[in-house]
Amino acid sequence: MKGLKQWLLALMAVFMVAGIATGCSNNDKKTDGTNTQQNQDADNTKTEESGQ
Repeated sequence: MKGLKQWLLALMAVFMVAGIATGCSNNDKKTDGTNTQQNQDADNTKTEESGQ
């Protein structure tokens, strides 16, 4: 039983550290996920093929 408690304590500590690390990340870029390099390349090839 003591080993189980230590294992659970370690697991909770890992989740707490991961939560704090993601909460404190400084992500200033606000992207909506639609303007990616792949989408831009696809748009460029469409306009080049159509001659616009």
